[in-house]
Order: sequence, then structure tokens, then C-alpha cells
Amino acid sequence: MTIGADDRVVEYFGGIGRNVACNLATLGAPVTLAGAISAPKDAFATDLVRRGVTPLPLAEATVGRITTRLGPDGRRRLIDRHLPAPDTFAAPLPDAVCDIATDACCVLVETGLDLTGIEQLCGVARDCHAVTVGLVTRAFDREAHASLRPGVFDWVLLNQHELCLVTGEPGVEAAARSLAAALGANLAVTLAEQGALIVDHQECLRLPAPPAEVVDEL
Repeated sequence: MTIGADDRVVEYFGGIGRNVACNLATLGAPVTLAGAISAPKDAFATDLVRRGVTPLPLAEATVGRITTRLGPDGRRRLIDRHLPAPDTFAAPLPDAVCDIATDACCVLVETGLDLTGIEQLCGVARDCHAVTVGLVTRAFDREAHASLRPGVFDWVLLNQHELCLVTGEPGVEAAARSLAAALGANLAVTLAEQGALIVDHQECLRLPAPPAEVVDEL
């Protein structure tokens, strides 16, 4: 939710899973987003379809909300943040989710969900030769790191701040190498204006970021 300079309130849908799904759809990939929805299902689904994502709402979730204020310089600044407790999916997962994993070439899963459901979903995907990617969520909550263990994901995607929270190490490259070795997985670490760091079988590759105008510092 953003409060404008004229005190007009504008609400947006968000969440790491939704944002990644929409970005992939923008790149032309076929994407289905399955999960607990922290917004009215009809409105959320309509927004996803408009952005090229096929929605599969499984349940209603406790609503999380981030409130920002739009400054005169056009940038948003954080006012308040309320995040819900992580929602859990009971095992076994719905057949519709397993069917998606069977047909997919890549399955992205938020790491803060129930460990049993994550392992089941990743197992189905791996049996069908799909790549499994863990999207690190709730990095500040160590209990949400249970799925970050060997054999669960092929790739793990996180940003520099999340990497430091998960590993406790300040150095980006050393922390990335350490986590990749511990998980037996490849890592992609986003570094804002510094680009990204890819750790693939202990080889580190830095990718520069294209020049861009910063419009949001949240």
C-alpha cells in the first residue's frame, strides 16, 4: 500500500512468489503460481492473468501489508511492515500442484513453507527431471530455514542481505561458496547495482547489472 503526496492510497499485490512469476511471464515463460493467497482470490487471480500468469489459489492466507509513502522526489519510503506467520501446506499436497510439477521444466518454491510439503513437491519435480529452485523467504526467521538443507533444491535464489542472515557471514563470495557447498546446490545471489553472483559447482561468476535509474529503495 502506498500513500501519495496528496494522501491518496494505492494498493498493490506483492510477495516474492508472485513477483518472480510475473517477471518470468514478462520474459515469455509459461508460469503457473500455486499457493496460499493473502488477498481476495478473484482480484489476485485477475491481476495474475492480466500479467500472463496462470493462478492456482490453494487457500486464503493471513494478509501481510507493507505501507510506504511516496515522497516529492518520486521515491517510496517505508512507514510500516506487517508480515504474517508462515502458512503451512498439509501433506500430501493437492493433486493439482503435483500435476503442475509433473509437467513443468522448472519449479520455484518459497523456502518458508512447510518442510514436508516442500520435500514432496521437489521430489515430484525431480522425478520428472524438472529443476527445483528455492526462493528464500523470511530470512530473518531461522525456523523458516529448515528446507535449506542438502538434497532439497537444485538452485537457491536470494539477495545479499538474505545471504548474510542465513549464513551469518559478512563476505558475499565466501558466504555464497559456503552455503552452496553445505546445500550441494547452485546459488544465484542478487547484489542490486553490483549485479549478481552465480555459484555453480564452486565456480563463482559475477554478472554486471545494466545501468538503471533507481526509483524505489525499499
